[in-house]
Amino acid sequence: MYFLGVIVGAHGIKGEVKLRCQYPDFVFAPSQKIFIGGAEYTLAAARPHKAHILLALREITSRTAAVALCRQSVTIAAKPDGQTVWAEDVLRKEVYDQHGRFLGSVTEIIQSPAHDVLVVTGEKEILIPLVENFVREVGEKIKVDISALAE
Repeated sequence: MYFLGVIVGAHGIKGEVKLRCQYPDFVFAPSQKIFIGGAEYTLAAARPHKAHILLALREITSRTAAVALCRQSVTIAAKPDGQTVWAEDVLRKEVYDQHGRFLGSVTEIIQSPAHDVLVVTGEKEILIPLVENFVREVGEKIKVDISALAE
């Protein structure tokens, strides 16, 4: 299962839920199967709303039912194709700087409003924003450019 985010509230009276998604560029497919708190739901619609994504689920038709889903995790069964870097892709991977020096391994991912931040633990702990300016490649190992990081 791949973690997408958490239901943070209900929206309106027709049963839409607000998802705080950790992947802002994730594209939901019509009729996609998602799991909330382990139960399977079918997506009817998804649209952005402020800092969240509103989900309409075929099985949820009232605000009361939507409120019952609050604070539950949202996952999907299969990793979709695309450019999204998933937490599962980077946790425990080795990180090297632009000169090929070993910096440590990713031990945690901190979610911030702007972007996720990798916590790299090695000789010292380094916080690296998970954005293209710093993270250059994610593969068997992670290559980063730390030249612009503040000491």
